[in-house]
Amino acid sequence: MLILDEPTNHIDIRAKDNVETALEGYEGAILIASHDRYFVEKLKIDRVVELS
Repeated sequence: MLILDEPTNHIDIRAKDNVETALEGYEGAILIASHDRYFVEKLKIDRVVELS
C-alpha cells in the first residue's frame, strides 16, 4: 500500500507526468491526500473521501 501526501505539490510538469505514469501502472492500494483534481481524475480513483 502506498500512502502519498500531496505527491504533486512543488514538482515540475515533467516530474508530475512521471508520477502519474508510475501510479497508473501500480496495482496495489493507494491512499492519496491531494488537492489536485486533475491528478485524481487522471488516475481514475474509484473511491474519494472528501473532508470539509
